[in-house]
Amino acid sequence: MHHAQSAQTLAHAIDLGKQGPWAKILVIRDSLVTSLEVLSAIRQMGATLVREHQLVAFAWVIEPSVLGYTLLCDRYASLHKGLLETPVFDNLAAAVYSVEKTLAEHPRPSCTN
Repeated sequence: MHHAQSAQTLAHAIDLGKQGPWAKILVIRDSLVTSLEVLSAIRQMGATLVREHQLVAFAWVIEPSVLGYTLLCDRYASLHKGLLETPVFDNLAAAVYSVEKTLAEHPRPSCTN
């Protein structure tokens, strides 16, 4: 019974996920240093979210003190090039403002329309 409920919950979550538009903010606190495979997986996940779940806004929050910032910040900023803009901010408030502005340009369908 628990398995059936879990499957129903997952199916419902997938349906909800398709009712975007959505935004994503990723906060990195320690290090930007990672493998090319991880960066590729992040890009692939982003492509899926854009294509199947109406992801319309994305922002990174990365403070300049994070390990690898000087060398890799531009790499992260361009990771989703061709899919959507992925600006890098050094604080959460700026990232939230950015994605909220983009979300406002993509209104969610109303259930009364």
